[in-house]
Amino acid sequence: MGSVINGIVFSDSFVRVVTKGDAPNLQQLALSELIHLENIQRQVVQKFGLLVRGAITIGQVFVESNIVFGPALVRAVELEERYTHRMPVILLDHNIDTLIKTKERKDVPKTWEESSRFTQDGAPTSILNHSNILSLGLGWGNRDEGKKRTIDFLTAQRSTILRGTEQYTEVPDILDKYKWFACYHNSEIRKGKRLKHFQTEYKELCEQLITEDEMPGVNSVEFHFQTWN
Repeated sequence: MGSVINGIVFSDSFVRVVTKGDAPNLQQLALSELIHLENIQRQVVQKFGLLVRGAITIGQVFVESNIVFGPALVRAVELEERYTHRMPVILLDHNIDTLIKTKERKDVPKTWEESSRFTQDGAPTSILNHSNILSLGLGWGNRDEGKKRTIDFLTAQRSTILRGTEQYTEVPDILDKYKWFACYHNSEIRKGKRLKHFQTEYKELCEQLITEDEMPGVNSVEFHFQTWN
């Protein structure tokens, strides 16, 4: 048996709980979950044009009927409320970030209880990077298929940002979210410039950038968090 997944919806929130089960490799399980969540976030943007925010952590959590409670949920809510600045970002707590970046197996936490010690102090360190060009598929498998998948997604994300910008021009709090999102969108595309095997595709990627003419001040928005990949 592998991990067990539970999902509960309440109000405007969705809680996803993945238990370790008999999964032998906690690091691999965490990476698999992050990749899955990236795909979900892409679909939400591409199909529905919605922005989401939240936090991911490791720790004790209990699921009974339609109720979720426990230290891990409290920590995730705290992170979302305190550190997202209400921007459309999914944060990774220290325990997740430490886990996925650990190279030596001996340093990987072996149990949820051991890894939960990372949740005690400090701000989160990374954001879930759903716009990462590598994970979108450009450069993997069939180059033409990967290129089309990448360009199609970035085009859809760009359209979502520009529609939101136009719709909420007179609502500063919401407009700030779209400005942050545009800055994040542009920053991931610009990373392609440093990847030599993407040079032939780079011109088309640059066409997906949000410009100052389309969103004044987009290049001056502070980018608050590092991405995990």
